[in-house]
Amino acid sequence: GEEPDWLECDPVEGTVEPEDETEVVVIISTVDLEPGEYQRTIIFNSNDPDQPQVEIPVWLFVSMGEGTLNGIVIDEETERPIEGVLLSIEGFNYEAVSDDNGQFDFGELPAWTYSLRTSREDYLPWIDEEIIVEVGEETSIEIGLLHSEFISDPARIEVAMPLNNEMETWLG
Repeated sequence: GEEPDWLECDPVEGTVEPEDETEVVVIISTVDLEPGEYQRTIIFNSNDPDQPQVEIPVWLFVSMGEGTLNGIVIDEETERPIEGVLLSIEGFNYEAVSDDNGQFDFGELPAWTYSLRTSREDYLPWIDEEIIVEVGEETSIEIGLLHSEFISDPARIEVAMPLNNEMETWLG
């Protein structure tokens, strides 16, 4: 079947005089939409030879309820909590920061499958593209981060002289 018309612009057409401006109101309605992801593009045509057309993508995510997402961030090696880790849900404007106990809480989020990424100095980024938040459910996760620092250990460096007499070095 055909998708319901969920995006409307007012005015739909018009003329803007040089050095003037006009407001375009964008109306989004989720009436009759099933849960899911929707995309449309608003196109502005112009007589500007350098930019005859401007396209503005519009993304809509429809959810049928909310759940919660929280957890703890620990150092994978020491198993101690990590404070100050920035957790970002990609594609959305949701962020949380771990507290001094490594705990984080996004609170209520629309039910969806999210891609979650971490960022903190001295640690490698961590990403999981399948964090599922279900309606009325609490999603609690534990994230283990690995250090990103390089520690030079001469005992772990191997040197080999292959048959072509070029020196190669490997970190073991």
